[in-house]
Amino acid sequence: MTDELLTLEDIAQLYKVNRRQARDAIVKAPDFPAIAPGSTPRKPRWSAVAVRRYIRQGPHKSRTPA
Repeated sequence: MTDELLTLEDIAQLYKVNRRQARDAIVKAPDFPAIAPGSTPRKPRWSAVAVRRYIRQGPHKSRTPA
């Protein structure tokens, strides 16, 4: 497992949006991965593995059966 961390700028590039949209909408989605341990609210970082898994699964897919 890698310990690569992504910043808001990295997430914005993945989604091809500006930093503000990544900050105000994408990372605040209820099922978006939590910030990485040791990260601070002022300079949040997210696990690259968790974010890529989230993107691959799609933001609206439930993890529990309905």
